[in-house]
Amino acid sequence: MPISSITSLVVESDLQRAEQILESLKKSDRYDFLCYHAESLRDAKRTLINAKIDLVISKGIMDELPHVDVLARYRKSEYEPLVLCLLEDEEKSVILDTPDSSADDYLFYKDLNQDRLIEAVQHAFERRELLSELKNVQQSTSAEGKGIFRGLLHCLDVALFLVARPDGELLFNNKVAEAWFPEGMDDTVRELFDYAVLEADSVELEIQTDSSAVPNAELRSVAVEWKGRDCSLITLRNISKRKRAEEAYKASQRRLDLTLKASNIGLWSWDLRSNQLHFSERWKKQLGYAGSEFPNTLEAFKSHLFSEDAAEVEEVFGQALRGEISEIELKYRMKHKDGGYRWMICRAEIFPDKSGRLSSLLGSHIDISDRSPIVGKSGLA
Repeated sequence: MPISSITSLVVESDLQRAEQILESLKKSDRYDFLCYHAESLRDAKRTLINAKIDLVISKGIMDELPHVDVLARYRKSEYEPLVLCLLEDEEKSVILDTPDSSADDYLFYKDLNQDRLIEAVQHAFERRELLSELKNVQQSTSAEGKGIFRGLLHCLDVALFLVARPDGELLFNNKVAEAWFPEGMDDTVRELFDYAVLEADSVELEIQTDSSAVPNAELRSVAVEWKGRDCSLITLRNISKRKRAEEAYKASQRRLDLTLKASNIGLWSWDLRSNQLHFSERWKKQLGYAGSEFPNTLEAFKSHLFSEDAAEVEEVFGQALRGEISEIELKYRMKHKDGGYRWMICRAEIFPDKSGRLSSLLGSHIDISDRSPIVGKSGLA
């Protein structure tokens, strides 16, 4: 039965990241999430004891513990929650170091967005349901039950192969596999052997295929026992549309980055529904900061605003938030990391949601210090 309500636990010590993850879950129109948050493994253990948790979304490395030990804390729960781990880019080796007790899926912070997170949740629950059904059918002698299960496999929107280990004999494939690879199952399966699906207990990666129907696929393989034989259950999910969209986005982003770099424009956004601010890297660089050195908060912005300009800035932004104006154009001074001040031109547009309520502000910052009076460390022109 498809799952619609998920009780989730987000284990994340970085509050800004935790808020981003929780907000992505709560905004999902695919599942109804009941969310808990824990900043440490100790807090997580307390929640796992007191609540029935279906899903844990956690940092891959926490409290200076190895990844395997972090996973073990969640696996001890009597409800056996699914575990999605979030990694920094330099932590990718943990995926290879824990093949026997890996998480149900891994995501990297740099790639994290709502669509990718919800997609990972969906795939994790689908795999668990599939393996559960597979186990039930192995234990059942009912021909009717086996027929229903085979029908389920044929209805899945993935190409599925059941392959014996270590000889690679193809024991079963569903109708989707036949439709995607009409030239022959044996050749297709042999090509998958190059990805160690017969040796590793778990494999997850993106591959390219020779099929015009599915040029880009997400390959997942897991070791199972079937009728007393060691096997690999292999699935291929078509991600070609997503890859084309990603490439188009990356191309447009590169063009935008080049344009912004040439014009020295910093971007910022303010989501009024979640009250979250975001300043681009170039926006922060205009003030001499990089990355997390400058928090994405209204307090950080106000603390760097020149005191004599604060009243006008507050008044104009207040008009925008009250719906009295639809665009903002301001000139003000902000404190640089070196102690001096820079003149900025801020332009922004206010966007409503479908109901007409104000939902977000999108704006730009341009450093015009070379066109305005020089301001020293005292703030005086």
